[in-house]
Amino acid sequence: MDSDVSSPTAIPSPTPRATFLGMGAVVVWALMAGLVKLVSVGFGATLGTALLYTIAATALLIARPPKLKTIPRRYLLIGGALFVSYESVFALAISMTTSSMQAVEVSLVNYLWPTLTVLFCAAASGKKGAVGRVIPGAIIATIGVMVAVGGNAGFTAAQLAEHLGANPVPYLLTLIGAVIWALYSTVTPKISQGADATSLFFIGVAITLWIVFFISGPYLPEQVPSVPAIVALVAAAACVASGYTLWGHGLIKGDVRKMAAFSYAAPVLSTLASSILLGVSLNPIYWAGTAAVFVGSLLNWRAG
Repeated sequence: MDSDVSSPTAIPSPTPRATFLGMGAVVVWALMAGLVKLVSVGFGATLGTALLYTIAATALLIARPPKLKTIPRRYLLIGGALFVSYESVFALAISMTTSSMQAVEVSLVNYLWPTLTVLFCAAASGKKGAVGRVIPGAIIATIGVMVAVGGNAGFTAAQLAEHLGANPVPYLLTLIGAVIWALYSTVTPKISQGADATSLFFIGVAITLWIVFFISGPYLPEQVPSVPAIVALVAAAACVASGYTLWGHGLIKGDVRKMAAFSYAAPVLSTLASSILLGVSLNPIYWAGTAAVFVGSLLNWRAG
């Protein structure tokens, strides 16, 4: 394993193929919300999530075994801490919500990560005026996300204020998680030196989620999970594993700023996929928000 005492390796120029694959993660992640909901119904929230990441980690270790000697120590420690922290914090936040509407609101807070990633990447670029150029698109796209996802779910600012006052911890945890993931997406290209430790990070997440499961009081389903629930578990694990693998590949070898601009589509596509999987209709507000997301993303793409 690298000691990181040698001169830093130059960051390779991003390739269009890697950028495109990184964007593919957003499409794959769109299926996750609906599938994870089906998994939680069949297995319970904590057990289902722990099983999901265990299966995903096992699959990644078999398909893409890590080459420890090529992974910089700084990337393994910093990147691993950020990756595991984000997944654990968000899972904990969701488990602490007390209603389906709070879960939607917490998800909306989590969807701040694309905006934060755009801003962090602009700041890290060192280019004069880079942050100012991406702010208009970031604002428009973020408002579009809130309108598309929150409007379709019946979200209102008054409800958010009421729920935040009654149960603030999950919202705060999710905000911290959004910052953590944006930091992970920003620093990974600089410290990974072309190595990918996603499979190792998944092991850390799986272990953490099992700890949470046993600490929270092990819950076992009263009935044997149905075949659809088992299929949803396997499908969700496949989406999680492939999505994070694609994103990690894009971070290391692609254009992070373009990936971040495209990532605004994640919550919009997720809502669309969930509506299909769970049989929920979409209202006109969703499509209005989607249009704003497209405009904001396009502005950030051009600014990048």
